[in-house]
Amino acid sequence: MEKELHMEIHVHKLGKGRKFKVCLTDGASVVQEEVVDSVKSRDELVWKWCDLYSTVDIIIHNPKTKEFKFSEIPSIPVLEEADAEEFFDENEDFVYGRIAQAVHEGIVTDATELRLFELNGTEQYITSKRENWEAGLRSALVYFEKEEKYEMCDFVMKLIDQL
Repeated sequence: MEKELHMEIHVHKLGKGRKFKVCLTDGASVVQEEVVDSVKSRDELVWKWCDLYSTVDIIIHNPKTKEFKFSEIPSIPVLEEADAEEFFDENEDFVYGRIAQAVHEGIVTDATELRLFELNGTEQYITSKRENWEAGLRSALVYFEKEEKYEMCDFVMKLIDQL
């Protein structure tokens, strides 16, 4: 039986500009490496490699902050994005918690778009562009206030302030 490779994607910010070195490793050596010159092209390359190599280990190296590792994108039991609303209504705590987690990751990595959920293991994703993050956080805030989850309210308010 062949051993499965564990692939990781490492992103290094280069200098003061918007250049990034994106490295795909198998844990021991660099498999592929590319330098890109924008956040958008960085994100496109990272997600392309994630899909191509079926990896979820994305590690951001930034000299201003400590090393950051993305969380795994949760798969939800829905096949079409249009059918997700019912799942979201029945799982609000999970959904709003994930929105807050994903936006936090997006802020830390200066992302332009987030992958929030995967549709039932299909490698199709529900995504959110940066201009929509505040609306999602405000909905999460309303939910967490209603549920009296004040630590999450505080976390969400800090995220809104950072946008």
